[in-house]
Parts: sequence; C-alpha cells; structure tokens
Amino acid sequence: MRLINGRYRCALCEAVLDIPADTRPVVVIVAASGEPNLRTIRVDGEEVHRCAFPHGGSGERVTSVAGQQ
Repeated sequence: MRLINGRYRCALCEAVLDIPADTRPVVVIVAASGEPNLRTIRVDGEEVHRCAFPHGGSGERVTSVAGQQ
C-alpha cells in the first residue's frame, strides 16, 4: 500500500482506496486450499479492498531474507 498525495493506493493493482490518510490500514493475505491467494486491506476490522496476490495470479513469487541476496 502506498500513500501518495494524501490518498492510499494498493501497491499491487494501483486502486485508489477511499479511506482517510490519517487511518492505519492493515494488509492481510488470505489463502484457502484450491483458491487463489488474496491480499486484503482492512481499516478498523472492515475489509475495504481485495485483489489477487500476486497480481493477476501469474507473477513469479520472490522471497528475500534481510541481509541476504
């Protein structure tokens, strides 16, 4: 998630989120067997956005560990 010009945007799909800049959104990854993984954004326990993770379901998954390349 990105805060640009006082508005939050989803870092994956670039959707502009209609939430105040002074809120603290939480990102949650939702996974279920046989279903695509979803990235959800919640504010005060309410889901305000969801999109496929990785975006489109076809992106390469990359894992990194701090201090290692």
